[in-house]
Amino acid sequence: MSWTELLPEQGREPAGLLDPASPASWSGSEGQPPPSHRAAWQAARTAWASWRAPAVLRERPAEFRRMAALGMHATAVADCDRTPDEGPAGLMPFLIADDIRWTRSDLAWALRPADDYLYFDGAGYLLPGYMAVSLTAAELTGFAPALRAVLDDFIDERDTPRHVRRQLAELYGTAIGRATGTLPLDLLPWSCDFGDLARRKLAADLDSPPVTALLRHATSLTRATPTKTWLREAATFPGRWPIQAVLECFSGWSGYVWFGTDELLRGLVWMLSQDRSETATDLLAETALAASGAAPGAPGSPFAPLTASAAVEALAARPGDRPAETLSHLSRTVRNRALLSRVGKVRRLRKG
Repeated sequence: MSWTELLPEQGREPAGLLDPASPASWSGSEGQPPPSHRAAWQAARTAWASWRAPAVLRERPAEFRRMAALGMHATAVADCDRTPDEGPAGLMPFLIADDIRWTRSDLAWALRPADDYLYFDGAGYLLPGYMAVSLTAAELTGFAPALRAVLDDFIDERDTPRHVRRQLAELYGTAIGRATGTLPLDLLPWSCDFGDLARRKLAADLDSPPVTALLRHATSLTRATPTKTWLREAATFPGRWPIQAVLECFSGWSGYVWFGTDELLRGLVWMLSQDRSETATDLLAETALAASGAAPGAPGSPFAPLTASAAVEALAARPGDRPAETLSHLSRTVRNRALLSRVGKVRRLRKG
């Protein structure tokens, strides 16, 4: 679906830029940009020259970074001749900061030329996402349908690099959640069958800032095992029920999950691992079994490999018969080599 028709207002052209959807608007006499575009064009070129060391862009003045972002977006939607890491996906995070203020009109301007964006790198969606997430709920009034249409467009695009899709999903999911007063759409997303199930089962209980903060912390884990700092922060969340509630939903699940959901569940497993109760041990075991399952035609592909590995590791130091029985079962049923090796390692540690 086109989202231009869903926009609540037309955007005024920020910084004097003309329609970035038209490459012609970027050419003056002898191929040079007209005066109204020159600052953004030059700032974008300077930013691109820094792609090997993008951190230097953080030291640039806010107005330079604003112009660079506008110029980069206008160029991205008109043409794409750079790899994702060289272009906006790699550089935009270093340009955007709280000292740049965006408006509803800026957002409408950025979304219009991104409509029907055809390049796989996702670059044309980045600046609108950063703009949207910087606005308040009141400022986003009326934008939720258009933002949802953009999210629907890229969320299942398998050719888009995973880290770019994750970046976009968090931006748009957060903005839509803020506009609608609900859990951000990238947390337990509807595009993942399990995410859809959990949202329907837990319903409005998920729609509160404390739940969002807890689940967002779970997704912030980017490695197989958490640091002590990550675990200490995880222990500070006052409402712990989403950890058990979401994992209980998953323990009865039999199917694949979206990679973002797998990351979320992995974080929840490590958060639950700090609970030494027998109830937590049982839930970790059930989670390990559910995550380690696989489709009959793909026995080597677990339903949630990151979650499975985390749950197996979490069972290593837990007492009782249930962890031993679960690990023994997994040693006979798992066909994924990496996971099977982890199960074997944990079993040896328990016996030693």
